[in-house]
Amino acid sequence: MLLTHHALRAIPALALAATAQAAPLLYDMGTEKSEVWSGFTQVTPKSDGWQSKDGLTASARAYREMVEDKRRGRMEQPPIWTNPITEDAVIGETANAYLISAPPGDYNLHIVCGTSDSKYRAQFFDFTVQVGKQTQRMQIEG
Repeated sequence: MLLTHHALRAIPALALAATAQAAPLLYDMGTEKSEVWSGFTQVTPKSDGWQSKDGLTASARAYREMVEDKRRGRMEQPPIWTNPITEDAVIGETANAYLISAPPGDYNLHIVCGTSDSKYRAQFFDFTVQVGKQTQRMQIEG
Protein backbone atom coordinates (compact mmCIF):
# COMPACT_ATOMS: atom_id res chain seq x y z
CA MET A 1 0.00 0.00 0.00
CA LEU A 2 1.18 3.51 -0.79
CA LEU A 3 -0.09 6.56 1.11
CA THR A 4 0.89 9.75 -0.72
CA HIS A 5 0.57 13.26 0.69
CA HIS A 6 0.01 16.46 -1.30
CA ALA A 7 0.84 19.95 0.04
CA LEU A 8 0.88 20.49 3.83
CA ARG A 9 -0.94 17.73 5.68
CA ALA A 10 -1.14 15.69 8.87
CA ILE A 11 -2.05 12.02 9.36
CA PRO A 12 -2.29 10.74 12.91
CA ALA A 13 -3.58 7.20 12.38
CA LEU A 14 -3.87 4.60 9.67
CA ALA A 15 -5.63 1.27 10.09
CA LEU A 16 -5.92 -1.59 7.65
CA ALA A 17 -8.43 -4.08 8.94
CA ALA A 18 -8.39 -7.40 7.17
CA THR A 19 -11.87 -8.56 6.25
CA ALA A 20 -10.86 -12.19 6.88
CA GLN A 21 -9.34 -13.52 10.12
CA ALA A 22 -5.93 -11.84 9.73
CA ALA A 23 -4.83 -9.35 12.39
CA PRO A 24 -5.34 -5.68 11.52
CA LEU A 25 -2.36 -3.49 10.60
CA LEU A 26 -2.50 -0.42 12.87
CA TYR A 27 -0.28 2.68 12.72
CA ASP A 28 -0.27 5.72 15.05
CA MET A 29 1.64 8.64 13.52
CA GLY A 30 3.12 11.29 15.80
CA THR A 31 6.16 12.37 17.78
CA GLU A 32 8.73 10.09 19.36
CA LYS A 33 7.51 11.09 22.84
CA SER A 34 3.73 11.12 22.33
CA GLU A 35 1.63 8.24 23.61
CA VAL A 36 0.81 5.45 21.14
CA TRP A 37 -2.64 3.83 21.13
CA SER A 38 -2.54 0.27 22.46
CA GLY A 39 -1.92 -2.27 19.70
CA PHE A 40 -0.74 0.32 17.15
CA THR A 41 2.76 0.64 15.66
CA GLN A 42 4.37 4.02 16.30
CA VAL A 43 5.31 5.99 13.16
CA THR A 44 7.41 9.16 13.48
CA PRO A 45 9.22 11.29 10.88
CA LYS A 46 12.30 9.14 11.58
CA SER A 47 10.52 5.79 11.07
CA ASP A 48 11.35 3.44 8.22
CA GLY A 49 8.67 3.34 5.53
CA TRP A 50 8.71 6.96 4.39
CA GLN A 51 9.62 7.45 0.76
CA SER A 52 11.60 10.50 1.92
CA LYS A 53 12.14 11.89 5.41
CA ASP A 54 12.89 15.37 4.03
CA GLY A 55 10.46 18.02 5.26
CA LEU A 56 8.70 15.72 7.75
CA THR A 57 7.94 16.96 11.26
CA ALA A 58 5.62 15.81 14.00
CA SER A 59 3.27 17.76 16.21
CA ALA A 60 1.59 16.78 19.50
CA ARG A 61 -0.75 18.59 21.88
CA ALA A 62 -2.60 16.49 24.45
CA TYR A 63 -5.73 17.72 26.21
CA ARG A 64 -6.70 15.18 28.86
CA GLU A 65 -7.69 17.40 31.76
CA MET A 66 -9.15 20.80 32.50
CA VAL A 67 -7.09 23.81 31.37
CA GLU A 68 -6.56 27.16 33.05
CA ASP A 69 -8.25 30.21 31.54
CA LYS A 70 -5.96 32.96 32.86
CA ARG A 71 -8.28 35.76 31.71
CA ARG A 72 -11.18 34.38 33.72
CA GLY A 73 -9.08 32.99 36.55
CA ARG A 74 -10.62 29.52 36.49
CA MET A 75 -10.26 26.01 35.11
CA GLU A 76 -12.31 25.14 32.02
CA GLN A 77 -12.74 22.33 29.55
CA PRO A 78 -10.01 22.19 26.90
CA PRO A 79 -10.78 23.22 23.32
CA ILE A 80 -10.86 19.50 22.44
CA TRP A 81 -10.49 16.29 24.47
CA THR A 82 -7.76 14.10 22.97
CA ASN A 83 -6.46 10.55 23.04
CA PRO A 84 -3.27 9.00 21.61
CA ILE A 85 -4.80 8.98 18.10
CA THR A 86 -6.10 12.55 17.99
CA GLU A 87 -3.37 14.43 19.85
CA ASP A 88 -0.50 14.10 17.39
CA ALA A 89 0.39 13.78 13.72
CA VAL A 90 3.20 13.57 11.18
CA ILE A 91 3.25 16.61 8.92
CA GLY A 92 4.98 17.03 5.58
CA GLU A 93 5.90 20.09 3.55
CA THR A 94 6.10 18.29 0.20
CA ALA A 95 4.62 15.25 -1.52
CA ASN A 96 5.69 12.06 0.24
CA ALA A 97 4.60 8.47 0.77
CA TYR A 98 4.44 6.04 3.68
CA LEU A 99 4.85 2.49 2.38
CA ILE A 100 3.74 -0.68 4.13
CA SER A 101 3.68 -4.32 3.13
CA ALA A 102 0.48 -6.23 3.75
CA PRO A 103 -0.18 -9.90 3.10
CA PRO A 104 -2.47 -10.54 0.11
CA GLY A 105 -6.13 -10.24 0.98
CA ASP A 106 -9.09 -7.90 1.24
CA TYR A 107 -8.78 -4.95 3.64
CA ASN A 108 -10.91 -2.10 4.93
CA LEU A 109 -8.85 1.09 5.17
CA HIS A 110 -9.57 3.67 7.89
CA ILE A 111 -7.66 6.95 8.14
CA VAL A 112 -8.08 9.50 10.92
CA CYS A 113 -6.72 12.93 9.98
CA GLY A 114 -5.98 15.91 12.13
CA THR A 115 -4.16 17.17 15.14
CA SER A 116 -5.18 19.05 18.26
CA ASP A 117 -2.36 21.56 17.70
CA SER A 118 -4.13 24.90 17.13
CA LYS A 119 -1.50 26.14 14.68
CA TYR A 120 -2.96 23.62 12.17
CA ARG A 121 -6.59 24.66 12.76
CA ALA A 122 -7.02 25.76 9.12
CA GLN A 123 -5.47 22.50 7.86
CA PHE A 124 -6.66 21.02 4.56
CA PHE A 125 -5.90 17.30 4.25
CA ASP A 126 -5.04 16.23 0.72
CA PHE A 127 -3.61 12.77 0.13
CA THR A 128 -3.86 9.74 -2.11
CA VAL A 129 -4.15 6.11 -1.04
CA GLN A 130 -2.88 3.55 -3.53
CA VAL A 131 -3.28 -0.21 -3.20
CA GLY A 132 -1.81 -2.07 -6.14
CA LYS A 133 -3.09 -0.25 -9.23
CA GLN A 134 -6.13 1.24 -7.48
CA THR A 135 -5.79 4.87 -6.36
CA GLN A 136 -8.16 7.08 -4.36
CA ARG A 137 -7.52 10.77 -3.66
CA MET A 138 -8.85 12.09 -0.33
CA GLN A 139 -9.49 15.77 0.38
CA ILE A 140 -10.84 16.71 3.80
CA GLU A 141 -11.25 20.15 5.33
CA GLY A 142 -9.67 20.34 8.79
